[in-house]
Amino acid sequence: MERVSEIDGLRALAALSVFVHHVFGFPAIVRITGAGWIGVDLFFVISGYLITTILLEMRDDPHYFKNFYMRRTLRIFPPYYAFFLICISCAALAGSYHFSWRLWGALAFYGTSLVATLPWFPGAFARLPDPARAIEVTWSLSIEELFYLLWAPAVRFIKREHLGILLFAIILLAPAVRYYVHTPGNRTEYYFFPARMDSLAFGALFAVYRGRFRMPAKLGYLFGIGMVSSSLMLLFVADPQRNPWFSVCGYTVIAFTMTLALAYVLDRSGGNTFVCRILRSRALLKLGTVSYMFYLLHLFVIKVFRTVFADILVSHWALNRILQVTGSFAVTYILAALSWRYFESPILRLKSKFVSGTANRIQPLPVTDQQRESLETV
Repeated sequence: MERVSEIDGLRALAALSVFVHHVFGFPAIVRITGAGWIGVDLFFVISGYLITTILLEMRDDPHYFKNFYMRRTLRIFPPYYAFFLICISCAALAGSYHFSWRLWGALAFYGTSLVATLPWFPGAFARLPDPARAIEVTWSLSIEELFYLLWAPAVRFIKREHLGILLFAIILLAPAVRYYVHTPGNRTEYYFFPARMDSLAFGALFAVYRGRFRMPAKLGYLFGIGMVSSSLMLLFVADPQRNPWFSVCGYTVIAFTMTLALAYVLDRSGGNTFVCRILRSRALLKLGTVSYMFYLLHLFVIKVFRTVFADILVSHWALNRILQVTGSFAVTYILAALSWRYFESPILRLKSKFVSGTANRIQPLPVTDQQRESLETV
């Protein structure tokens, strides 16, 4: 699997989108910034595509499960549990907080996307003190971990053509699950693993069939139509994450649009189109490299800045908000970059012990030293 720099650019845009969703709450622009949550769906589609591509390439490896799960463990666990320790420590230091051991147990074992439908879950999360409540962002990691756990055996033992049928079934099943679990004023379907499988399945489906069919000649137009349709839907639906119609069909439309975006970028990767040049820009590649820890830390840092600035420059509202936004972004990026350099990268070097014969044949594109290190982000 050849490294595609534009995918790092897409990761950066996804991380920026989620950051914007959490940091901007101004009434005048919230209908636009509030849609930033779709960055998570872009992450899901990219993960579905990349992980399925990797699994298909190594499916004949005699150490298939060991190599895959150890590499995933080295990539995902250390940053996750470092962030977990930060949040649980903050909760422990909040004198008025009474621990919900069920909640923290679910968080410790990536189970939040499975317990999201249980009656105690919303209240337990609502009682978390700031900034420990920032751990809510890990619901998406729960979904991805469950995907890794279940999808690796499927790719290993199911024929490729049957994988496509299974993925189509998942894409059809997820909206039905959302219809079943949705209740007015509740976002259960947003966090629930079976209800969000279609985003990962779209990316996986693209990986299964990519190369077997030629990209449509009008792929750019299809991508444009998808973006316009999704944008209009998000603009005119007053509360997308609670709207009954959107809860059933909207997420599927968003996932399909994100898949078109990925297909468009991969079809033109390495080219001179405006979109690809932007995605290969130095700033986006740097952010894409550290996007995992950036995603984990961003809400925590935002909440800390809001607490610190609660009594600072109160009479200068605009300056207060500008400092909060720029400061929280800068601090999040710096912490993520330091984590990448001194914490994640040394651990990721251990992944070389769990490389399949197929992976050994992968030749990345010429890249800088920092981008070469980022090859381990997959």
